[in-house]
Amino acid sequence: VIYDIGASKTVASVIELKLAKENNSKALDPVVSVVGVGFNRLLGGNDLTSLVRDFLASEFTKQHKTSKPISGNLRAMSKLMKEAERVKHVLSANTQTYAQVESLFEDKDFRFLMNRDMLNEILKESEAAYISPITDALRMAELSVDNIDQVILFGAGTRVPRLQDLLREYFKGKEPNKFLNTDEAAALGALYQAAFHSKGFKVKKISLHELQFYPVQINFETLSNDEEKALRRVDRAIFSYKSHYPTNRKIMTFTSHQDDFIINLHYGNLDHLSSDQLLQFGESNITDVEIRGVKDSFKTATEEEHNFKGVKAFFSIDYFGIIRAEGAEAIIEQPPVKKNSTLGSIVDTIGSFFGAKEAEPTEGLKEDA
Repeated sequence: VIYDIGASKTVASVIELKLAKENNSKALDPVVSVVGVGFNRLLGGNDLTSLVRDFLASEFTKQHKTSKPISGNLRAMSKLMKEAERVKHVLSANTQTYAQVESLFEDKDFRFLMNRDMLNEILKESEAAYISPITDALRMAELSVDNIDQVILFGAGTRVPRLQDLLREYFKGKEPNKFLNTDEAAALGALYQAAFHSKGFKVKKISLHELQFYPVQINFETLSNDEEKALRRVDRAIFSYKSHYPTNRKIMTFTSHQDDFIINLHYGNLDHLSSDQLLQFGESNITDVEIRGVKDSFKTATEEEHNFKGVKAFFSIDYFGIIRAEGAEAIIEQPPVKKNSTLGSIVDTIGSFFGAKEAEPTEGLKEDA
């Protein structure tokens, strides 16, 4: 499990690491596959800082009588926010420190001795929210705590001692690994990915299989199979939930269209998201893809007495999770070539010399001729 607490979000990812041969490679290369993800886009390190700021504001109110509440003064609260961030960092490495701001509000100075136990108490009301992404990630991966080999800390927010204690308790005493530089790891990973996808650099291959968290479907009009041949709309899955990308090219075949048509790409069933995650999701529609030239292809095929079988459209998801409509092709079947009457009679005559049946050797002999 990689547990990441950033400034504004918390993400837990269940990762499977193995050595495997990919794309006809003879060598065993590291393959990293994401098998489960849990997240909270509204919870991060800044939320804990805000709680510390509010705590310091209440302590200032206890120390000084003011004509107006300090919480209504944006300048004073901004100063406390900055000091709360500093205090949080210091208490992550030390057991106590002074929070102090000169002329904080109404020309009154603020000085308060704060210890780590106070920080832990402030964090207590948010403990369940910080652990929730891990539970969601394990549920998606269909794994239990006992299946996890390592817990890796990522993001500066994981330096808070109480959060590390919560992880130990959740993973039954397993010690979180701190070998990553939580600030630099993301930058180094991005640098590797940039070099890997660039033609100007050669790096050791590490295959990354990202998780498709949101299923993608296509919606289009087609003719019904009944006698009325009425138009009906069809939804069809193209990239399913919990599949991986980058993907191979996905081919979708449309057999009932003889005119230009539009394919709508949109996100599918999102029942696996919580109510809060659905509120944060936004627009479910992705884009419309217009397939042009179908009418002209059908007309040409008909005039040349060819069989128009439909249209193939190609879709994929690249390394960066971007859905791509790569193109479309008309499927036209060429009918068997009609035999020349003179040549046909000669073929039939030769075939009869060898006792062949009339229907069987005709095509083969015609091709030889």
